[in-house]
Amino acid sequence: MKGSKYIEKVLKRSHLTEQDLDNIKKAVNTAEKNTNGEIALALTPASHDYSFWELLFSLFAGIVVFCVMLPFSADFEKWAESHLWATLPAWYLPGFFGAVLVILIGLVFMIANIPVIDRLIVPKDSRTAAVTRRTARHFTESGVYATKDNSGILIFISLLEHEVRIVADFGISSKINQLEWDALAAGLVSGFNYKNSKITAGDAIVKTVEKCGKLLAEHFPPLEENPNELNDGLVILPSGE
Repeated sequence: MKGSKYIEKVLKRSHLTEQDLDNIKKAVNTAEKNTNGEIALALTPASHDYSFWELLFSLFAGIVVFCVMLPFSADFEKWAESHLWATLPAWYLPGFFGAVLVILIGLVFMIANIPVIDRLIVPKDSRTAAVTRRTARHFTESGVYATKDNSGILIFISLLEHEVRIVADFGISSKINQLEWDALAAGLVSGFNYKNSKITAGDAIVKTVEKCGKLLAEHFPPLEENPNELNDGLVILPSGE
């Protein structure tokens, strides 16, 4: 995880507060007291850097501009010669076009890094696949797969893609259908729809944790020994795979 400034930036972007983090941690702790299951949560600004698609989009924009400029090259050359009172060297026009394209491609690439633009230029299938890969990676790295009774679940939130995954270890998935987790994930996504949602993102996460806890308690009641094997809080992850 990165420093506190990074975390503050991510929290601001996700409309979460420090109080929300405390509430989430308490909700997980309360839910796990009633079940032998374990609940882990993670949030990332983006599951991939999508630099391939951003560069491809930038190059395409450069090609379009070049094709638009090309028919006017003779007019531009005449205009430049009339203002400079000199005949332009042979390299001047290609050099100017090249400089314009390099600057344009760089600017478009920077603009393409804005999340809302990324969602427009990156195909949905690529975004969905990236979230799936990043979820699987954290499922392993965080140790959710390695709980004593294989009773861990991971709630994974990816902001740029507007997608949520709830992944259960095989000890749970054998008893609770993945469709139930998917329905909870869909509800959590609506909580991050800031303009239309009736609840805040923090409250949506807490309610999802509570619902997950009830499902787990139904199928995995607490044992006499019920150690806390995973971090109860929301983990803020770096962007990218």
